[in-house]
Amino acid sequence: DFPMPRRAASVQPRLKITAPPTFARYLLVPHLASFTAAHPEIAIEIYLSVPLYDLALAESDLELRFGPGRYPNLQCEKLFSEPSFVVASPTYLKQVGELKEPADLKNATLIRSALEPWQPWFEAAGLDWPEPTTGIRVDDLGLLQEMVRHGHGIGLARAHFARELIEAGELVRLFDVELSAPPHAYYAVYEKPVLERPEVAAFLQW
Repeated sequence: DFPMPRRAASVQPRLKITAPPTFARYLLVPHLASFTAAHPEIAIEIYLSVPLYDLALAESDLELRFGPGRYPNLQCEKLFSEPSFVVASPTYLKQVGELKEPADLKNATLIRSALEPWQPWFEAAGLDWPEPTTGIRVDDLGLLQEMVRHGHGIGLARAHFARELIEAGELVRLFDVELSAPPHAYYAVYEKPVLERPEVAAFLQW
């Protein structure tokens, strides 16, 4: 006779989270220890998604999305608001010359992204300029920041992602203008029934 396997007592609660790569790298992973310390019984699984493209919840319990916050038939909670501002690398600034005011950006190469459109920032800066349609375009915030860091042009950034590079002198913040409410933000997206599971509710509260 073989012993019966232990089942219920050994089943570990499992929480599957999908997040954009930059959010996972700069925000989720550095702070996750406080959650796992409080809930060592919960097994966390992290999957990556591409913002603005992966609009199905797939196999995840909870998805952290960067987007407009309008997701029909899904529960959606805004995580935080974060202004966007202009950054450049010291190397690029030496090449392009002095940029004293926002209008001087007409002489610069602007890194484009659907995630961080320029036009709303132009408006905040008092510039009646359309969205740029030429030049390098990327669809990942981390990659956008790397493009700027390596001197390919000027980009829009947010404090959580750019803080370390600014403190290290690898990025320089330009101008006093910031866009207080960018068109895209981070949201927790889920289907309502998953909140009945304690591990999901605990993570969302955290």
